[in-house]
Amino acid sequence: MLMRLDPLAAPDAAATYGRGPDPEVSLVIGPGGSAHDLAATLEALQAIPAGPRWEIIVPMVRTAATPGDALVRLLLDTIPSLRPVPVETTTVAGVFNRGAAVARSQTLVFLARGTRLGRGDLDAVLRDLRTGPSAAVSLARPGGEGRRVLTAAELLPRAEAMRPAVLATTRPVWETVGGFDEDRTGAAFPDWLLRVHGAGLWVVGRGLSAVMPADRARGGGVLPAATWDALWADALSRDPSLAVLRPAAFAAHRRALAVETRRQGGLHRDALALWGRALAADPGGALRDPAGCLHALARCFGPADRAGR
Repeated sequence: MLMRLDPLAAPDAAATYGRGPDPEVSLVIGPGGSAHDLAATLEALQAIPAGPRWEIIVPMVRTAATPGDALVRLLLDTIPSLRPVPVETTTVAGVFNRGAAVARSQTLVFLARGTRLGRGDLDAVLRDLRTGPSAAVSLARPGGEGRRVLTAAELLPRAEAMRPAVLATTRPVWETVGGFDEDRTGAAFPDWLLRVHGAGLWVVGRGLSAVMPADRARGGGVLPAATWDALWADALSRDPSLAVLRPAAFAAHRRALAVETRRQGGLHRDALALWGRALAADPGGALRDPAGCLHALARCFGPADRAGR
């Protein structure tokens, strides 16, 4: 019986698959989501007729199984351009940095997992990057209006961080600005785009028909106060005129942060209540498989039941 080798087993796994002529575009698919999300992204890309010559980089955590690993191994023979790359981190910034480091193209396109990118979308993004040396970055914003240059004020977060479906740039811009800051929790995208803007380059926004999973299309979540403050401080050091916008943005962020804190507190109380039920009903089972017990109880006692307590 023939056995397929693990694409991540060899140290040079990143150079083993997806080889051939140098690609015109390097697509890097982000972490998170489910195997279904990854399948949706790959299916949409495969449906693009006569697209550019590309490589599809899918970072895979070497030390832990993540959703989609089995799918990638299954599709290696079906999608010649698929290129699994071992990573040691699961953060969005770290995964994208690793993908960019091994990419072989001069055009880098970062995709959120679950994004369904059509031919028209990809053509529009690549066209934006060819409009001139200043229009070096293209940010896809689903639901937005046509192509336009974004200001620093539009890149700064109010309540939530920006979470683009697609972010594209060129290798020269990436090397000039540097990679995503892995210390900026939840704010890697706006921080990077603000650095691009601070370098005197344009950030081009475009509304695409690309479809994102509903839980990701709503935004990047409320930033921690320290991250939000640091992001605004960096922007103000480059452009003091933005100071007039900070008070309103600060108030919106702190209100959203208070709402999120109360919501998380409610979730924690619900978890403790469910754990109490698990221990009372089946102490042995709860201790042997606490996660399984909590999951089962959460399905039995939903929000309606908890609201009536």
